[in-house]
Amino acid sequence: MAWLATESATQKLADGDTIVGSGPNAGWRLAMYDLAPKHFIITMRGARVTVSATSIENVVAVNGRQAGTAPTELRDGDTIDAGSARFAYSIEKPGAIPAAAVGQAHIVESRSNVVHSLAEPSIGIGRDRKNAIVVRDPTASRFHAEVRREAGGWVLHPHGSSGTVVNGRRTGTPERLQDGDKIEIGHIEMRFVAGPPPKDALRPTAASTDDDDRGHRRTIVQSAITEIPTEESIRSNVWIFVVLGVVVAGTLYLAFR
Repeated sequence: MAWLATESATQKLADGDTIVGSGPNAGWRLAMYDLAPKHFIITMRGARVTVSATSIENVVAVNGRQAGTAPTELRDGDTIDAGSARFAYSIEKPGAIPAAAVGQAHIVESRSNVVHSLAEPSIGIGRDRKNAIVVRDPTASRFHAEVRREAGGWVLHPHGSSGTVVNGRRTGTPERLQDGDKIEIGHIEMRFVAGPPPKDALRPTAASTDDDDRGHRRTIVQSAITEIPTEESIRSNVWIFVVLGVVVAGTLYLAFR
């Protein structure tokens, strides 16, 4: 016999597959926990019980570590985090369990050592000024990535077409961040810090922050590279050189007549 429990409900697991999610086709439907319609599957085959995400876009963590679409075997007392819910797996019927408590976390820009607190459920990163962290790097996308509070921690969701790198590995799917993870967006390197900010980290100054239309603070991260010229600016520069060349040639012609 095996059970799953959340803070408000318990579910006895039957032999075979149990789909957990918010949709009508889920075997255990939970609409209040920010779950995908079919978020993960619990598979019970005799005494062996496993969990797997139904999609690479669905983030599931077992005992604080991200689990993928391949089955992860569960043991008595293991915790499963998905959406805003925490599940406890047990071989005896459990009582309700406490909700997952997600502690404070920060994003620190490596070059300037400026720290940005993850104080809201979702933090956008990109070139557009609507992001909480504005990246001034022409190789970054307008809305390049998002850090969300979910699955018992913080998850990086890449969106940018130019790619996002985590610990030297390019990724296009959600990544549950661990303390010390390095994130590269364009030519900007940041690191994720779980817990209090580093003692030597710098708070954003007035010159590196401003308010968006909703009054939310955002940090501006400056790239070390220069702005890449656009096609329009290149054409404009060519015409400037042509005009200057004509003027110089005319001046020399009049001087030596």
